[in-house]
Amino acid sequence: MYAGSTAVLQNHLLCGSAERWRHSILFRSEQARAEFVSKIPPGIPQQIDIVPELESDVVGCRLGGRAGRPLYGGVKTESGRRHSGRMRTMAGLARYYMQTVLPESRAWARFLKGRPYDLVQLHNGPLGMTQAIIGVQKCGFPLTARLQSFIDPSPLDRRFLGRPRHYIAVADAIKFYYAERGIPAGRITTCHEGLVEQEFGLPAGHDTVKSELGMRQDQPLVGLVGRLVWWKGHDYFVEAAAEVSKRYPDARFVIVGGPDDTEPDYAEQLKGKVRDLGLSDRVVFTGYRSDARRFTAALDIAVLASCLPEPGGRSVLEALAMGRPSIITDAGGMPEYAGRDGSASLLVPVRDSHAMAEAMVALLSDPDRAERMGRAAHDRMYSSFHMRQTVAKHEQVWENVLDGGDG
Repeated sequence: MYAGSTAVLQNHLLCGSAERWRHSILFRSEQARAEFVSKIPPGIPQQIDIVPELESDVVGCRLGGRAGRPLYGGVKTESGRRHSGRMRTMAGLARYYMQTVLPESRAWARFLKGRPYDLVQLHNGPLGMTQAIIGVQKCGFPLTARLQSFIDPSPLDRRFLGRPRHYIAVADAIKFYYAERGIPAGRITTCHEGLVEQEFGLPAGHDTVKSELGMRQDQPLVGLVGRLVWWKGHDYFVEAAAEVSKRYPDARFVIVGGPDDTEPDYAEQLKGKVRDLGLSDRVVFTGYRSDARRFTAALDIAVLASCLPEPGGRSVLEALAMGRPSIITDAGGMPEYAGRDGSASLLVPVRDSHAMAEAMVALLSDPDRAERMGRAAHDRMYSSFHMRQTVAKHEQVWENVLDGGDG
């Protein structure tokens, strides 16, 4: 069972293997439980409980197979993000261990004890998930972990990096990153993010987006989809928009995404920059949109402008899958999806608004090239990054671990 988040778990269930699974899912709150249940198709067997003593959401699943015995139990946690500030000193680390790790490890063990799992995977781990690792090992389950971010292990993390039998990285870039930080490369398998069948099609209502934005259908629309945080590179996108607007005054630019709690003032700062550059009539902020895919599908050019390496920006993966010509900063795992030969996307250096603008102009000035690029992106994503491949690679790792190997 593969899930880096509940959204990915939902996609896994939609991929066609749901009939092989029985689910036991644990959440910290009724709100999280209700949101998850609302997105799961009817007819999928599931047991869902609320356990407020855990800071972490848990996803546990069992697959009937291998002579009918259950195969897999999985867990998901994001507590490492919340505790990173406490772990900057040895005293803080000790307090964190006594006040959080030990109590939560006991809660994990209570939850897992007696469960008929043969294997447990930490979906966002193992960094910051010491409590989960201890709880899982108290119950004697083989352990695998998923690596999906570029984060240096803390001193506490380093003590536990050797516990999982095998790691699953969502990009080769992440595999190499952690191999340089002490995890043997032979114990890391790359399983790229996958998309389910319906994510390769255009959502209903995409053809009305331009009119909703007050545009003509023949006006080019360039967009960036992502929450408003500095490292997503919105500043460079806006600077590129200013440069492109001088050559293509009909072009319009859309920023889809709402403010983030970690940077509540960034949205207003960015809007101020748009005003200062004289782009108020050319750059549209939609705020958070639950139908962001509809906006992505309406773009003539999709942009990922991130300043920091991303394993795989979900919005741009969707854009590539829907055949949108894309411009992507050359960092992290994204070039592995988009390719480096220029046939399926254009790569630009990070923090380089001029290079981004030149890439936009190259596509706006050659619609035939943009159309070919979109088709190539769709074909590349469908042939190499369908959820079927992702699920198969994960299951092969788990089977190898259960057969006594290290994945």
